[in-house]
Amino acid sequence: MRILTLARRHRVVTALIVMFLLVVGTVGGVIGAGRAEPTYQSDGIVLIIPPGAGNPSATMNPFVNLDQNMSQLAQALSTRMAAPDVVERIHQQAPSVVNYQAQVRYDQSVVNPAPTSQLQFTVQGTDAQATRDVVAQLMVLADEELSRIQTHAGVTQSTLADAVVLVQPTEPQVMPVSSLRAAGMAAVAAVLLGLVLIVVGLGVWRFVRGRHGETMVGTVDDSDDTDNGKYEPPGGSANHEPGHDDSGTSSSDSDGAQNDSVTGDGATDETREPQTWAPSTASARHTAPATEARGSAW
Repeated sequence: MRILTLARRHRVVTALIVMFLLVVGTVGGVIGAGRAEPTYQSDGIVLIIPPGAGNPSATMNPFVNLDQNMSQLAQALSTRMAAPDVVERIHQQAPSVVNYQAQVRYDQSVVNPAPTSQLQFTVQGTDAQATRDVVAQLMVLADEELSRIQTHAGVTQSTLADAVVLVQPTEPQVMPVSSLRAAGMAAVAAVLLGLVLIVVGLGVWRFVRGRHGETMVGTVDDSDDTDNGKYEPPGGSANHEPGHDDSGTSSSDSDGAQNDSVTGDGATDETREPQTWAPSTASARHTAPATEARGSAW
């Protein structure tokens, strides 16, 4: 909520930040797509067939005996071809390979897709010719590994299942996703870098602004100290209280003296005319009792 509030309060700054991130992301994506190495892909398929080839009996034809048993053998071979030692051998022969898969193909013509005895090899690499050569080598290696698995299990040579090439290695095709992936990764990296720069810039700006504000406050405090923090209103001292004049004499005292002068001369009280007396504004509160006392004296 605080971010939304700040964005609404500083709309111009928010728009500039968004535009900056868009520009940085676009530039990063273009640079990443330009520097990305093209990735090539090649495929090949082998078929696992049961024993019986060369037998004159038609029922021994291996291509008419493809069943779920052969599918299980193909899955076992795919697991063996994905072993770490096989993958390491591939990378040693072709360092340009970036991805490799060996998976059983499924029959998509039925309602519930079922595995077949077809084993597909997919190789991706930055070198087109090396990618195709690796697929061909994998087909040969698959036949060798299939024979080794069966021999290790005690199967006789005449009853071994065989792996035949069903689809030759295809011509390497450029993967369009490779350039898009590189551009996307570069754009994301550029946006993150832009966010870091914005955060650092805002932090520096707030620090500099805070230091400037402290300097201004210090200047104002120094000017106040020269006056000892006291304020004297116009026309009087800071300690001036109502009912006191500047000479420090109370107006009530002066009124008392005046009363004494009036009442002290008893011989002339009846012949003298009452004197007009008006209290000052500043001492109105203290002169009220004095006026009342003088009236009683008269």
